[in-house]
Amino acid sequence: MHLVTLAGCTEPDARPQQVLDWLADWLGHYGLPVRAIRPGLLPAEDLLHARREAPAIRAAVQVLAGAQALLIATPVRLGTYTGVLKAFLDLLPAGALAGVRVLPLACGGEASRQLTLHYALKPVLDALGASGVLSSLQIGARQARLHDDGLLVLDPGVETRIEAALLRLLAGLPLAASLPTDALPPPPRALRRLPSAGRPAG
Repeated sequence: MHLVTLAGCTEPDARPQQVLDWLADWLGHYGLPVRAIRPGLLPAEDLLHARREAPAIRAAVQVLAGAQALLIATPVRLGTYTGVLKAFLDLLPAGALAGVRVLPLACGGEASRQLTLHYALKPVLDALGASGVLSSLQIGARQARLHDDGLLVLDPGVETRIEAALLRLLAGLPLAASLPTDALPPPPRALRRLPSAGRPAG
């Protein structure tokens, strides 16, 4: 049993990946196992041509086996989520998300992008059998900043909204049975240090 992060970006230093890495630290701080799927790092030809039996593709899809919850972070471009995220979701077999609760996050831009994920992404997740898709969260470009020392810092208001969303996501899940149900504060700042220290946020 574990949680999964899924990044809808191709650059490892892009803000959606940074936010997911930070969230994985947050959840790991409470002893929750988190595994990552990074479609942007999969072989492009295998992904674009839906080669489901390619080793890297098969291994990425297998990460979802046994998952109880999924956190998706993606920029929203031209009114929809990214092509790399779409290509990966198109690879998934029917029922791949059966019993999985999902929290989508739109990174960058205006609040309207939150609705974009609701109308564009939620039907796809529902069709894959997700047991519940939470209302998406929008994290504006100025609300998530990467400091020169490599710390990703979110505005306090955003942290509060994320904490509330995580509590909803984890509520009733077996792997989170020992967690408090009223608060899940973010970890100490030291745990927010990312490997891409000193690079600008994407």
